[in-house]
Amino acid sequence: MEIRKFLALFSAFCLGLSLVTCATGPQTKEETPAACIAKYTVGGALLGALVGAGAGAVTKGKKGVGTGAAIGAGAGAAVGFAYAWGKCFDKFSTVKSEKIQDYDETVRNVNYRTEEGTKVKITNYSLDPTTVRPGETVIFNAQYYALDPIKERDLHVTEMRILKVYDDQKRQFVEVGRVPNDITVAPGLRKADGTFPIPDQTPEGKYLIGFEVSCDGKIDKAEIPLTVKKI
Repeated sequence: MEIRKFLALFSAFCLGLSLVTCATGPQTKEETPAACIAKYTVGGALLGALVGAGAGAVTKGKKGVGTGAAIGAGAGAAVGFAYAWGKCFDKFSTVKSEKIQDYDETVRNVNYRTEEGTKVKITNYSLDPTTVRPGETVIFNAQYYALDPIKERDLHVTEMRILKVYDDQKRQFVEVGRVPNDITVAPGLRKADGTFPIPDQTPEGKYLIGFEVSCDGKIDKAEIPLTVKKI
């Protein structure tokens, strides 16, 4: 009997996963932010409903299927939206990366030593505002330096913006999306500024917006809490 119940849960999960894959499909460059959000949210809700049905079957038999599906659909919709926002974060955000200080001046200002090897360091990172309503826009500002013992060497840098949402059931933040910006730059101090709107359907809750810089295996990262409130 226990094996049969487990198989019911596993089958529901697999079916839900396949439906999410069908519902989401590949992203295209031409896809609008609204269409992208809608596509991934539907997938999350389907998965939540089906897994909830399987869990209900395991705990309460046939009577638990409907209840589990209803609960799963509600939870799946909320989780599904966060998942969708993460998947579509690149479509909702803009960033402009540029050098603001040359190699020699940066080296002097940060007391860089050549024996440190390749080094990346975030020197400033901010969000404005940090409490926001759905439909409003957040300004993203970051500064960092990328340095190397060889002044003339071009560096391959990845600037990464990361979205995390607080999961009440797990009682922790979980990552739902990241947007890389791969660039080749001359060593020095840089800024990466931009904006991202909060989608109209964003649930109230706690989020983290992360910024990460990496080069030649060296990484530096920072995170700032973002609260979404409807009122």
